[in-house]
Amino acid sequence: MTAARVDVNRFNQRAIGIACITSAFLIHGLALKWGLRLQNALGAIKVIILLIIIIGGFVALGGHVKLDEKPDNFTNAFQGTTGSAYGVVTALYNVIWSYIGYSNANYALSETKNPARTLKIAGPLALGGVAVLYLLANVAYFAAVPRDELVGSGRILAATFFRNVMGEKAERALSVFVALSAFGNVLSVIFSQGRIVQELGREGILPFSSFFASNKPFGAPFAGLFAHWVVSMIIMLAPPPGDAYNLSKSSPLSF
Repeated sequence: MTAARVDVNRFNQRAIGIACITSAFLIHGLALKWGLRLQNALGAIKVIILLIIIIGGFVALGGHVKLDEKPDNFTNAFQGTTGSAYGVVTALYNVIWSYIGYSNANYALSETKNPARTLKIAGPLALGGVAVLYLLANVAYFAAVPRDELVGSGRILAATFFRNVMGEKAERALSVFVALSAFGNVLSVIFSQGRIVQELGREGILPFSSFFASNKPFGAPFAGLFAHWVVSMIIMLAPPPGDAYNLSKSSPLSF
């Protein structure tokens, strides 16, 4: 919607969310191999975007930004911030959440060749590589985006970054890739969570265990994926508008 210059409201936002989670469910439920290929391709796109942002950050550090005044976020970087416990906990939660995606790989190890050896190699390489990319991407944001925009940009910070470094056309193009990156995350999460439900069925923990444990009729845990789809739809549609997981200072129960 940012790329198409469409105003975001609760209805079109949720409509896109429904289309996103439903298509991810159907792709992994009906065409497993194609779902994995798409998931891996979108993961590669995410890494490429991070590399482009990092390169753009070095360009911005050299003073090449499309702004009247170059951002100076590295001077008194913590000015105006507070050291409250709430802020520290929220920051830690957001950082941990940035890396928790690797747990999805652990959930699907039953479908991995030589899982013990693969995890020992892939785990440190993936987490270490992503840590470096994320750190450099944050440096890039600080180099190219003014403080006020950093605070208020939310999920489209990367698009704001590209606007400041490369112009509005780049901002719109990058917004598309941000959306694709988010869709790749949805694909990977529903892929792994569906298998957790399937394993619970195989262990006899869930009612109708044989139904949830089955790979019929498409060679994928369709029932487990469907259970995750149902829960996701409830979380998406039931709460009032807003960031469902961003607890407010004034009201710890608000969403």
